[in-house]
Amino acid sequence: MLELRNISKKFGKKEILSNFSLTIPEKQILAIVGPSGGGKTTLLRMLAGLETIDSGEIFYNGESLPLDELEKRHLLGFVFQDFQLSSLIRYGELDLVTY
Repeated sequence: MLELRNISKKFGKKEILSNFSLTIPEKQILAIVGPSGGGKTTLLRMLAGLETIDSGEIFYNGESLPLDELEKRHLLGFVFQDFQLSSLIRYGELDLVTY
């Protein structure tokens, strides 16, 4: 089970998520829907370790994790809707990027 408690994220002065909490039971499928600019992609990027979490608590199977631990555990992966890796790939070669 993955549990987020009071997760917050800001970009500058713009608050994207404020005290957001979510519990995802084991073997559950979750759909995240909402308006454009509502924080869906930011949430996914934070869960995948691609974006930092400013504050809050994370629990995985009852164990409290440091906020930067999700990146190390590789608990979530996702595919971008649009190709977003062009700045990481040079013409004629493919560099593998790991986190």
